Amino acid sequence: MAVKTININGTDVKFKVTGVTPVLYMSQNGGKDFLADFTKLEKEIQSGEIYSTMPIYQIIYCLAKQANKDIDDMQEWLDSFEDGFPIYDVLTELMPFIQMNLTSGKKPPTKKK
Repeated sequence: MAVKTININGTDVKFKVTGVTPVLYMSQNGGKDFLADFTKLEKEIQSGEIYSTMPIYQIIYCLAKQANKDIDDMQEWLDSFEDGFPIYDVLTELMPFIQMNLTSGKKPPTKKK
């Protein structure tokens, strides 16, 4: 389990990534695939062209909700930040955190002939 705290406009917000994160993301977002959305977002960031902010909000919210089950629904939670929600600042801090928790030092098994 990995937890990261980010200060957003004077409020400390915890984010959590575990093995259940993709399952929670799927249940919160109508069956959407976390790894597919995250991989697509990584590619968009690398290309410098982000086509939609909704997956970013959904990923960020999923990690926050996983760390704190008592937060409001996504719209209420985002609206609770009085000075706005700095989506790209938060994303910049969360991307390496998510990547670190999705990778393993082990190599996948190879097929034997």
